[in-house]
Amino acid sequence: MLGIYCRISKEKEEGKDRSIEDQRKLGIEKANELKLQYKVYIDEGYSGTLENINDRPQFSQLIDDIQDGIITTVYSYDQSRIERNVEVRFVIKRILKENNIKLYTDNGYVDLEDDQSEMLGDIVSIMNQYYVRLTTRKVKSILHRNAKEGKAHSSIYPYGYKKDENGFLVIDEEEAKIVKRIYDDSLKGIGTNKIAENLSNEGILTRYNKIGKGVINTKNKYTGKVTTTKKTDITWSGNSVRGILKNTIYKGVRKFGGKTYQCPILIEPSYWIKVNENLKNNRNNSGKKVEHKYLLKGILECGICGRNMYGRTRASKKDHYYLCSSKRDKKLNCGNRSVNIDFIEKYIWEIVLGDAYVKDELEKENKKEDKVDELYKMKGLLHSEIANIEANIKNVNRLVIEEFLSIQEGIKSKSSYQSKLDESTIRLKNIIDDLDYEKEAIKLRQTFGIDMDKIRIDTPYNKRKDLIFKYIKRAYIRYDDNIKHYFLTVKFKTKTGEQNYAFSSNRNRMRKFVETGEYEETSEEREAIIDNFYLVDDDSVETINIRSKKIEN
Repeated sequence: MLGIYCRISKEKEEGKDRSIEDQRKLGIEKANELKLQYKVYIDEGYSGTLENINDRPQFSQLIDDIQDGIITTVYSYDQSRIERNVEVRFVIKRILKENNIKLYTDNGYVDLEDDQSEMLGDIVSIMNQYYVRLTTRKVKSILHRNAKEGKAHSSIYPYGYKKDENGFLVIDEEEAKIVKRIYDDSLKGIGTNKIAENLSNEGILTRYNKIGKGVINTKNKYTGKVTTTKKTDITWSGNSVRGILKNTIYKGVRKFGGKTYQCPILIEPSYWIKVNENLKNNRNNSGKKVEHKYLLKGILECGICGRNMYGRTRASKKDHYYLCSSKRDKKLNCGNRSVNIDFIEKYIWEIVLGDAYVKDELEKENKKEDKVDELYKMKGLLHSEIANIEANIKNVNRLVIEEFLSIQEGIKSKSSYQSKLDESTIRLKNIIDDLDYEKEAIKLRQTFGIDMDKIRIDTPYNKRKDLIFKYIKRAYIRYDDNIKHYFLTVKFKTKTGEQNYAFSSNRNRMRKFVETGEYEETSEEREAIIDNFYLVDDDSVETINIRSKKIEN
């Protein structure tokens, strides 16, 4: 399969750079020419100078697919789409070589084994890096000058503004009506989420809707999972409304690069201040500041759509739930039911971490022969291999100096040894990573039983959170409306796989568990749960926790 990588750091003016669509079409043409299926990876708004590959979500996904064997050939319009950084080029070159990947650009096939091509590629990468630094300095100077003169300096402007024929930032009268309405509604006491919902229901276009092209990639800060959304599908959100209310540009103060500049006033400064001072009164918590430490923040994930579950509570605890992030937008709502905070936090703390089955599995795992000795042996062999290669490189240098080898022969020989050194260094890094993981897994398995014996109802919050994050990697929860039960899958960091649990949504039972620590299922429910829990097989039915348990004080 051909991986088509497209990147553009920002919206470009017509003719100055290949658009994402142009890059995509050229890639598809190459796929047809090579008679390969293809998959497109698009990073829009990301710089090629980023040193961390993971900072470009789709490029990171391309690398993962290469290493998983999904992608065998890569196309990119030119080298600068992939990288504009010498260090990144080194890493990418190694990955492509290791996985026998063929690379194509608009100039044709790139032979990664050809020394002259490689040297030219290195020179191009250095020139790209220099060009980016030089251009960045020039661009910043121009942008500050434009802001001072009142000119627009991008193709996307704050909602309510546009660029006139002379390039100056001016008010867009149609959008200004929406901005003024947002401020008026906020002052009336309407919350930002409700304002966003009303705008979306009325079909009022967002700025991204009007652009009508491209995608937005968002990366889950807890899991690294990347979600791609078409800009045409972006709806109004509470955050975007809040951004408009908080942005000082609307009162005539334009901020850029740590400096402020004057700009056309859309909202009178006194009115802007009045609306912002009133914002805190619109919060849906009866005017009281609610502080709650969410024990499972960053751990709990929706078992239906894969989004994070976030906590929400009021001073009165009328609303006191972990709910799926998709509920922030009615059009994206996956329908998963929220779960009571007190119940699920207590359940995971007392039932999951106190699960005797998990403890038994860990003890079995500890008795198995681990891979640490084998990894240490491989690490030692690689250290020796690297030392020999480095000695050979020094020897080549000596032979060239003493004229036993020509400079050309020396370059070729040194390049061959350097490739071997690079490969061995990467293999050593992977071995060290595997070794660290195995040692940590063993350590966690050995301390699990000791730590779990410390579980008590009155354990302080920080200690509970430390232990939960120490042993649990992720917890997925979904609700089945047919049998009125939640299903919980917990993934541990201890290499014991996943454990599955189920519990009723009956409020009385949940309340009883929160108050007493007792929870039990009927035999009929047990049967229904086993039939409906698609994540377990017949041999692991006992991992569904349907038993009664009470934690001693």
